[in-house]
Amino acid sequence: MRPKTRFTYRKELNMKVKMYKLIQDIVDSGIESGYQYACKHTENPHPDTIKHCIEQHIMQGFDEAFEFDINEEF
Repeated sequence: MRPKTRFTYRKELNMKVKMYKLIQDIVDSGIESGYQYACKHTENPHPDTIKHCIEQHIMQGFDEAFEFDINEEF
């Protein structure tokens, strides 16, 4: 006699990204880490250095969370 086989049916799982929260977290984290990086070796960094470091850290956060098309023009 053959044992009864149990089939487990799964309902389709729908998920949505909370995009505003994700972007807010990336920007907040980028500002904090970028500012800390700019001030790492200098007490009073130049404002342009601060801006550049913050921009770099924000974009790094986006690069980690999203996949960008390399062929995309800027």
